[in-house]
Amino acid sequence: MIKSLKKHSILKGVVLTLIAFAIALMAHAIYSQQGAERLALSTRGQQWFESQELLSDVPALFDIGVTDINQDGDLDVYTSNHSEKQFLLFGQTDGTFDERPISSLSLNQDPDFPGLEPAAAPVMDEPGVYIYWDRRRIVIECKDLASLLGPSAGSENFGSGTIQVSSPMNVIDSNGFDIDIQEEELASGAIISTTQFSIDTEEAKTVLGSYNQSLPVSLELNTELSLNQIYVGVDKVNPAAYDFTMYLRDRHGMAWADYDGQGFLDVFIVRGGLRARMETLPERYTDELLVDSRVANSEETTYTNIVDDVGIEKKACPALQTAWVDFNADGLLDIYTVCFTPPTATRSYANQLYQQLPHGRFRDVASDVGLDITDDGSFVWLDANRDRAVDLIWVGEEAFWLYLNQDGKFEPRRIGDNPGTVVETFSDSSKLTVADYDNDGDLDVFFASPGGNALLSNDQGNYVVLDLESLQLPTRSYTANWVDYDNDGRADLHVAPDGLYRQTTAKTFEPVQLLGEEATLLQKAFATWFDANNDGRLDLLWASSYRPSKLQSLYQRISQKILGGEFTTESSAVTLYSGVGGTSADTQNHWLQLDLTGSAKNRQAIGALVELITAEGTQLQTVGQFEGSQFSQGHYRLYFGVGKQQSIDLVRVYWPDGSSQEVQDVDADQRLTISQANEL
Repeated sequence: MIKSLKKHSILKGVVLTLIAFAIALMAHAIYSQQGAERLALSTRGQQWFESQELLSDVPALFDIGVTDINQDGDLDVYTSNHSEKQFLLFGQTDGTFDERPISSLSLNQDPDFPGLEPAAAPVMDEPGVYIYWDRRRIVIECKDLASLLGPSAGSENFGSGTIQVSSPMNVIDSNGFDIDIQEEELASGAIISTTQFSIDTEEAKTVLGSYNQSLPVSLELNTELSLNQIYVGVDKVNPAAYDFTMYLRDRHGMAWADYDGQGFLDVFIVRGGLRARMETLPERYTDELLVDSRVANSEETTYTNIVDDVGIEKKACPALQTAWVDFNADGLLDIYTVCFTPPTATRSYANQLYQQLPHGRFRDVASDVGLDITDDGSFVWLDANRDRAVDLIWVGEEAFWLYLNQDGKFEPRRIGDNPGTVVETFSDSSKLTVADYDNDGDLDVFFASPGGNALLSNDQGNYVVLDLESLQLPTRSYTANWVDYDNDGRADLHVAPDGLYRQTTAKTFEPVQLLGEEATLLQKAFATWFDANNDGRLDLLWASSYRPSKLQSLYQRISQKILGGEFTTESSAVTLYSGVGGTSADTQNHWLQLDLTGSAKNRQAIGALVELITAEGTQLQTVGQFEGSQFSQGHYRLYFGVGKQQSIDLVRVYWPDGSSQEVQDVDADQRLTISQANEL
């Protein structure tokens, strides 16, 4: 009787667990569908947007943006994903995109091993040894070794090896491996793990856990296999020798520009600081300056990392945001980087301003010019007072600051309290966006954060924080972008999760129930506006991540208990919302898009201002104000809505070197390129 009751109790527990799992599974499916629900596309009986999913499963999304990588005039989409797989989508004239592997441009995190970034496991269609990353786990998998070594091969022939990494290691799973892990603690506190392993069977697999995957991992293999029977990463690259190093870099912000004046787009990429552990480790760590090093007359982009040759030092900076700027107007692009302070840090890290010197080298002058800020926050460059010198708006944990450029030195001026929050963890959101929203001839700034929003109104170089409720704007958001979505000549505001706010003739705003969504579980949002299909109507590139619901967390716990393994929600979908509205007689408006070509060493004209004059008045924009990425840079095109005007009286460009240039009687409804005089 006791045995029968015990069996009944066990059976009842199993049944209840399975029922709970089934309920949680259904909840997970429902939640997943809700998380991917499309934003509102229509309002007042008119459809304004159509949606198209570009990417369905983007892991560990850190940032997303647009730039013209191949310089064909069609904007491309790029992502930054820590040490996970990155994506490149090359834009076509009709608004479609072709996905390109980053290896096709030599943009891999490890140039020796394209495809090392964690993705799916490699296809094991040949006998041999496969070595790859699966999230933060190193996997070594052997397939049919006896067929390569002969029928008489025994365990002594299958091979052995050593793995060394500056991180604690542990065995997660092992079958057919004999493993011994030894740890050495350095005086700095760093742990150096040495893993000795031998392969005991022809079909074997081991999974090793690492504290951080963004470290150099050194391997030495002792095997009778040839090198072409050893495969590294999802692309199955054969190593050049039996001892080699795999290296993922934890990429964060990416700043795209033609830094060296060769006519091709280069990119500066900053990496994280290993949770403030970088200074304790024996290896040397760097950011990346990847220049397009294609041979003459070639159309194939090939990137080469030259950071070690130009004087840019990491200094253990846990970098987030980075951007090119010509702060001293010498015609050479400099680079500014935010170094945030991780919760585990024992000291703060100052922001870096690397000034470009002649011959392409750099030196950090942040402390010399007053921009070695140690507060957590973010920035945007603009000319605040129209004196033709670029200034810095900084939002820190407590306040907004204007760093006014005074002959290359920066004078801090406090604007007002920050009602919100700045990014302190990778799951945080905040955003600065720039526009002359009130068309008074100077640049204003909107700040979005879940803790509180703010509008910094500019009155001839003096910023004040306006009351948002009086303007009928939301007080909390995850991201924001100024955008004239209806081309009426007035800057509207798109925020997440509320959607679009249309500016009225009274310079207040009204919600239009477009491109908004429920915010219950929204955790982070990415939004960039650009014209993907060159039709004059702006399109929204959108990605977001969500917190797991209680039922989804239950599913995670139960699935781990029943099925084992891990469950992750760290993936995002990327969707393009194409503008199709504004076609009726009362809403159809005209537009002008501008690409500027600047001086030889600032081809993107970073820092230039443009005035556009029509019968309805004057609009002001600055190159880079349509940048939608949170930590990156690369979107330099300008977009003007001109309402019912079919032509523009005057376009006036104020170039970064202080010169100006005018173009008269410009037809609307076109994309126009203006090249700086004497720089053609």
